[in-house]
Amino acid sequence: TTRYEQPVPAIETLRHTRETDGTWRASSYFAKLHATPAPSEIARQTESWLHLIDDGRYPESWAAASSHFKKAASESQWATALKSVRAPLGKVRERHLTSSQQLEKLPGAPDGPHTILQFSTHFENKPHATETVTFTRDSDGLWRASGYLIK
Repeated sequence: TTRYEQPVPAIETLRHTRETDGTWRASSYFAKLHATPAPSEIARQTESWLHLIDDGRYPESWAAASSHFKKAASESQWATALKSVRAPLGKVRERHLTSSQQLEKLPGAPDGPHTILQFSTHFENKPHATETVTFTRDSDGLWRASGYLIK
């Protein structure tokens, strides 16, 4: 994974081929740019919301989520789920935004816009996980978390 001077993450693939004389030489190169990074305001809001979860402040993270999110799970369901799934992972050692994508429509969600952000996260008790957070413009016009998935 490469980060360029401009904040556009990419995955570079450089293929080497063994020549008949036994030496390895570069034979092809490919760079795939990820989706446009999230606007810094949404990225900052997302990281602030994730810090509530990191600190075990689950009721606060639920309260700060979108109305659509709150309809999907009660505060106690949210807290119970995070206690069983997120808490055992321990403290966050490192978290990096790896991609973001802006969409107008998501299945089962109110009309957008939506921003889906993915983070590569290293936890105290798990060396690597992918966190996916969806932020949606809520009915009052503010951007709020409307989805969270950790793998």
